[in-house]
Amino acid sequence: MYVSSLPSTVIKYNSFTLTQSHTVLWTPAAGKAIHLTAIGSSATASLSVDLERASNVVWLVIAANPYTPDFSSPIVFNTNESILLTATISLLTFNITLFGYEQ
Repeated sequence: MYVSSLPSTVIKYNSFTLTQSHTVLWTPAAGKAIHLTAIGSSATASLSVDLERASNVVWLVIAANPYTPDFSSPIVFNTNESILLTATISLLTFNITLFGYEQ
């Protein structure tokens, strides 16, 4: 098996202090697909955050603080598909950074 990935040339940083519902974190350039290589997140208190595909389908729940998984191979989204976030945020700050590339 041969697995190939490119360097993470795109870094998307977001910080939220209010509840978010299907908020777009990353939209790829037209005709491109996101290849997500890592995520970093932190919050000033515990909370649960849903990461969603463009169809609002949850593909990852972040419930740890901090949360910093590193994927052994990129998570590849469909062409023109965005990454979204839904979270109930009250009286705290939530920070998230997405690492990857578009191809």
